[in-house]
Amino acid sequence: MKFLMPDSLRLNLMLSVIAIALLCLLSTASYVLYQTNLESRHEVTITAKSIDNHLEVQLFRVVNGFMAPDSFPDLSLWLDIQQNTGLCMEYADRDGTILQRLCRGSTSLTKNWPYWFESLYKWTFNPGQKVVRQIAYNHEEHGMLTLTPDMELEIFLAWSDIQKLIGLSGVTVFSLCILMYFAIGRALQPANVIVTVLENMSQGNLSARLPNFKINEWQRTSKAVNQLVTSLEQTLFERQRLAFKLINVQEQERRFLARELHDEFGQCLAGLQVNATSILQTANEKCPDLMSESQNISNITAFMMDILRNMLLHLRPSDLDELGLSASLTSMVAKWNVTNGDKTHYEIAIYGDVNHIAEPIPSNIFRIVQECLSNISKHSKAKMAKVILEISVRTSDIVTKSTDDRLILTVKDDGIADINSFQESTGIGLLGIRERVNALGGEFMFQKNMPTGLIIHITIPLKTSSKIAI
Repeated sequence: MKFLMPDSLRLNLMLSVIAIALLCLLSTASYVLYQTNLESRHEVTITAKSIDNHLEVQLFRVVNGFMAPDSFPDLSLWLDIQQNTGLCMEYADRDGTILQRLCRGSTSLTKNWPYWFESLYKWTFNPGQKVVRQIAYNHEEHGMLTLTPDMELEIFLAWSDIQKLIGLSGVTVFSLCILMYFAIGRALQPANVIVTVLENMSQGNLSARLPNFKINEWQRTSKAVNQLVTSLEQTLFERQRLAFKLINVQEQERRFLARELHDEFGQCLAGLQVNATSILQTANEKCPDLMSESQNISNITAFMMDILRNMLLHLRPSDLDELGLSASLTSMVAKWNVTNGDKTHYEIAIYGDVNHIAEPIPSNIFRIVQECLSNISKHSKAKMAKVILEISVRTSDIVTKSTDDRLILTVKDDGIADINSFQESTGIGLLGIRERVNALGGEFMFQKNMPTGLIIHITIPLKTSSKIAI
């Protein structure tokens, strides 16, 4: 189970903040360039209007004899004005003859802006557009005034504004990112706690709970998760108790059926076998013709007794009640060695007194070992198989023997670790073993044995099993 780590979330949020800041910077830069171009055009228009008015005054003075006609037009007045540097002005008469032309300021600049900016600015705003005005007096046209702004100057001014904006925005965004980094990290501190607790829960530790948080959203998340886990824990516990009771009831029914079959049906078969033996002896002495039928009755009775014996062994091994878990497991392993011949050698090792354990743990351990050995015989083709059963308690790093802590079962072989065949077994299979172990509150693990084979490791806490049975 994987979760989004807080560091990744903080990085994603920081990248989102930077992306938004860059988007805002782009919008602001576009607005600044638009305003710069608008101001340049407005200034040229105002200048053109001012020169137009001044030339009309000069015409008035020429017409009324206050000014010599050859001195018109006089544009020298604007040479000393510092504004609109790089502006070129020319005046042409009605025939289109240019009478006067002058440029104010330097029109050649060192290009310190990138080519892409110049191309983008030209394509977007078309700088250097001329402003043309008709010069007239008393409704009579006298000439035409043309003002041409310096295109490179416009680009230079626009680039200067953009550089200032980028510098200011860079400092602002950098400062904002630092502040946001620590602010987001502080706000996401609960996320680290939540992820840690959820990981513990995913590993089966449902006792873990989220603490209370100051931020309302985190507090609501904590409350919802805690309620969900509490409900899940209660549901799993009830399911575990139900499975425990079902297994216990199943074993009780099997014990009852085994007892009834042994006491009633077994006695009947035993009596039938005695009568069949008596009939066989009488037929041998007095009626040889009945020998064949009598022998058949005896054989059928013996066959039925073998079937009953196998059924009793499957329902409830007598050794488990009479001799205890240790002796019944040892007997089962010995029978597997006899029935399998030299194909697989089975071994068993038992540490601690396991005969005092109360039901239904012994019967379930017997069934689990029975299924494991059956799977080894059917699927693994192993040469060696070993069963290890022990009771132990772990305190710090020291393992001491005890009779009230954990029952540990390990079954391993050196055959073929066919997990799929093991899971699809016709017996209780992997699912059945897991259900039995879960019902007893234990842990189940299996892994490949090295170099070949399979290891099944089962741990059942005896105290927890006692609580489940309550």
